Amino acid sequence: MDIGILGGGIAGLSVALALSKKGHSPRVYERRVAPATMGAGVTLWPNASFVLEELGLLQDIAAIGGRPPTMRRQDAAGNALGGLDIGLLDRTMGYPTYTVLRRHLQEVLLDHAAQAGIPVAFGRRAVAIELGTNGRAVAHFDSGASICPDLLIGADGRMESVARKFVAGDNAPIYQGFVNWIGVAQASRALVNDVSIQDFWGTGQRFGSVPVRPDLVYWAAAQARPLPNAAPAVNMRNEIEGLFAEWPEPITRLIQATPADAIRLIAVHDLEPLHTWSRANVLLVGDAAHAP
Repeated sequence: MDIGILGGGIAGLSVALALSKKGHSPRVYERRVAPATMGAGVTLWPNASFVLEELGLLQDIAAIGGRPPTMRRQDAAGNALGGLDIGLLDRTMGYPTYTVLRRHLQEVLLDHAAQAGIPVAFGRRAVAIELGTNGRAVAHFDSGASICPDLLIGADGRMESVARKFVAGDNAPIYQGFVNWIGVAQASRALVNDVSIQDFWGTGQRFGSVPVRPDLVYWAAAQARPLPNAAPAVNMRNEIEGLFAEWPEPITRLIQATPADAIRLIAVHDLEPLHTWSRANVLLVGDAAHAP
């Protein structure tokens, strides 16, 4: 079967590997000119580890990922608000939880795609999908090229998904009323005492930290604010330090250990659920289908 996949992120590459294992020959088309570095990190819970094992990737993830024993939730003053015994969860489910930088997960997926002989074309931005005269979808790229595969999979994300627009019509992302700053802190010394996930809740603000190793931690800070004020400050690190200056450690330590030019601000959007994830021979997967 001739299969085209729009999007070379986590969903697109994962489904390409799964299809390849079933004997198909998918081709991946990614709008960016190089592998995506968007996002800081990912917590791969046991359900994800099950899939990664089925794809033959779990051993590679284990080599680069952290193993968090617990998740602890606190308020802005450091008072305990409960948590999760991740070790118990893992034993119950029969698969481990890993923490990993998003770019490292992407590298593993791309490496396995190359080993499987899956073509991944970068700089191929799809701009529209329409039904051809044969009833199959035709994807048009900004270069003027087009493809008309037997199956077209839309793994092109939540914000500018041409596949979702084809399947669902006008389904614009909706601002959720808060922004996220994300970053990766790294140092030559330990930044945290252990590799537990920590989640701090305040009023209109939140901070979460996820260690991969004691010296490598990805984090996200959040604040409720109207969309017109969701633009990045000139010095975002100074802004975040000021917002969370009175919060418990390791928050300030992690912010200070993050390069100022590596912090990103995201105005958080979500999508309304769809009643169907397909139309004609177009199928949505990943954030295009069900953004978290």
